[in-house]
Amino acid sequence: MAVLPSALTNSSAAAPSVGGAECRAGAGYPDEDYEKAGAVLLEDHGAIFEKAEMIVKVKEPLESEYDLLRPGQILFTYLHLAASRSLTEALLRSRSPAWLMRPWR
Repeated sequence: MAVLPSALTNSSAAAPSVGGAECRAGAGYPDEDYEKAGAVLLEDHGAIFEKAEMIVKVKEPLESEYDLLRPGQILFTYLHLAASRSLTEALLRSRSPAWLMRPWR
């Protein structure tokens, strides 16, 4: 889970959508914490990408998510584009501005 409930509480975004019960549970936060922070919990992967203005992920998009990205939708995630030509091409096709995270040393 890339976004914790405390980050949603401090967010200026209106009703952020958070998906994946298994991700929320794996992060150690129950659904109630996300709901109290104002999140709309969605399980349908396509609906998340359809609704969200910004996608925040811990890892790069999965191949099944390439076609879900759309122009103007911000992607904030770890990207290692040198390792994946198909991901690089998909991002270019999507016209989605991508912000990447990288580890500090």
